[in-house]
Amino acid sequence: MDYLDFYRELIKEGVSLSFASNKQFSDEQKRDAKVALTQYIKNGYKYYREKFGELAIGRYDFILKDIRDHWSEVIYRFDVVGRGGRDTDELAFPGTDVESLKLLKRSYRKYRDVKDAVEDIPVNGDSAYRGMSFEELLDAKKKGHFKSSGIMNIGDSQDNYTFFGDNPTTARYYSAGFQPMPSSVTRNRPGVIIEVPRSILLPAHTTMSKKTNRPVGSDNEFVTDDIINFSDVKNLWLIIPERSGFGMFEVVYDKWNKVYREGSRSAASLNYKLVHKKGMI
Repeated sequence: MDYLDFYRELIKEGVSLSFASNKQFSDEQKRDAKVALTQYIKNGYKYYREKFGELAIGRYDFILKDIRDHWSEVIYRFDVVGRGGRDTDELAFPGTDVESLKLLKRSYRKYRDVKDAVEDIPVNGDSAYRGMSFEELLDAKKKGHFKSSGIMNIGDSQDNYTFFGDNPTTARYYSAGFQPMPSSVTRNRPGVIIEVPRSILLPAHTTMSKKTNRPVGSDNEFVTDDIINFSDVKNLWLIIPERSGFGMFEVVYDKWNKVYREGSRSAASLNYKLVHKKGMI
């Protein structure tokens, strides 16, 4: 499936919303909750780019856990977890001596074991590493090269630059930890790390921004304002979850202003494996 077909399929996928089995929601509450969730997905991440939130549709299952109806607002609480796999309960604190915690369980989603996993990414002092979302890889495959969209860049100094780190650990963080929910790592949208030679990049701390005349980044970063050709990529790894905890977020409906906003949230936790996939480029 090429990039355009994949993107159409992702947008066409319906929002996966289920309801907590220990709660009784009316049909009207269920309809209102789906409207709240849909509005949040469509509008909650527009500061990145238009329709960015819709990337969450193909990634996640959403579960309505609670509705709190106050005089000025309605708060919808959703659990969120990556699609696929099976749900299981495990002891939250195995081996604890605290009686009140011994039987406490948490829910997880378990996926099939990852085959051909590698323990770690070897560090090469002549290389630099970039962590990215699955969509950035798809975009590169569509265009034939890598070039950051800049939506995660901080400030005008970083505008038009594609960033790399000096070690794979930083790249793993940017791919599996730094991404917002719509582009985060799930089983069907794994994280991506690429390795390129430092010789095609510039040290970020000595590269001056054309806009601000300030250093583009720090001394452990490398940058380029040019494209990265596929032929320059030495290695590629995927970050593939084997297990995921459930995250949560709240969507707040303001009754007076008739708008939705985000409330409290916590990200889904991940246990993942690394797989070397040089053939994908």
